[in-house]
Amino acid sequence: MTDIALKSPVAEIELPSALSDLDAVIDRQIRAFLDGDSDGSELLHGLYDDAIDELIPARLAVLFRH
Repeated sequence: MTDIALKSPVAEIELPSALSDLDAVIDRQIRAFLDGDSDGSELLHGLYDDAIDELIPARLAVLFRH
């Protein structure tokens, strides 16, 4: 772990100085999206790609067909 101090004009809060590398990456992606510096696609893929591959339950799929 490395000590970092990130500050976002959107959130206006100081982060703890010892975030894990993954936490720091996710935090930067969230702040970049909130600050308007990204469209958030990289963040959404990082958070939800595993769920995209899951099958939709049959009962729920019927609702989408109508």
